[in-house]
Amino acid sequence: MTVCMEPEVQKQAEPTLTTYYELAPQILVTPNAQQRVVIVVDASCELDPEFLKEAGVLVVPRVVGTRQQTYTLDANQTLHHTCAAHIPHSIAYQSSTISDIAHLYEQTLSNGMSIVSLHLPESLDNTVCSARMAAKVVLAGTKHLTTTAPRIAICELAAVGLRFSFLVQAAAYAAREGLSLPQLVTFIECLQKEIHSYYVTGIHGPIKTMRHSWRPKGVSRWGREQLWEYDIPAKKLICSARGQIIQTLFKENGVLDETLTPTVCVHHPKLFNRMNAVRTKLSLPQIDPQPSGISVSRCFPRGCVELHIFPEATHLTHMLRVIHHIDQTADLTIRGVRVRGGIA
Repeated sequence: MTVCMEPEVQKQAEPTLTTYYELAPQILVTPNAQQRVVIVVDASCELDPEFLKEAGVLVVPRVVGTRQQTYTLDANQTLHHTCAAHIPHSIAYQSSTISDIAHLYEQTLSNGMSIVSLHLPESLDNTVCSARMAAKVVLAGTKHLTTTAPRIAICELAAVGLRFSFLVQAAAYAAREGLSLPQLVTFIECLQKEIHSYYVTGIHGPIKTMRHSWRPKGVSRWGREQLWEYDIPAKKLICSARGQIIQTLFKENGVLDETLTPTVCVHHPKLFNRMNAVRTKLSLPQIDPQPSGISVSRCFPRGCVELHIFPEATHLTHMLRVIHHIDQTADLTIRGVRVRGGIA
């Protein structure tokens, strides 16, 4: 995660949202006139254009395509399942230009807002490198101003697919709650550790650049099925198990026992059918998958089944309350605060 900082302008933004909108599963957000940070994402994500519009998330355009046809992704055309049905899974991604990203940053900063720009891992997509360069160029051009300038944070997330979409939605939720840029970056870093994501594949796992070069102890070299998890600091996937993974996945001592209800996206129908067959034998209810886009095919070209345990809305609210409380300056006139400082 790279943060490019200049002193922040303490300026209130006018509310741009007048209705409730669904942020992520079971999360609703209301408009907040105290919003100081805008979320920026790349168009090659699985976010609903309606959500992007209502949440005020800004989108960097991206060109993708095949040898025969190209597609321009933007705020109205992403890789979300509602608008990517006609786009083939095996597409090439052109890098976003520094000038396009810098132009979007300049427009946002001119409105007195700070920026949190969320991107896929560099090992999967080099757009995060272009974003870092664009931030340096834009901030270098504001140093001559007499007034203080807002800030830009470039966040390289350890996420693909639905995990990435959830983090963006949660970040938009936190921004609407009025978090400052440092608070929002802290929230995103903490939230990544709260999400438990698993990717089940066949004998073909993720692309080589997204894998760890070493093999964990106790994991065989070969297996019909593979279970992949994120190493968050390294922003790479690690194979935590191989073999008959699905047979043990939902058992009492398995990774996902009967007490957990994962959110599932299917990019490998045969593996998913095996999962439901095993759950039937264990007298567990069938899994209803979420509709899936095609962005995860960049990381798992042979397909996978995404399994995510997302924190509940009440937990997100608690995290925001804690972050607000930590950054709150103690008022010595408040009952319970001693002269030496601190809240009793």
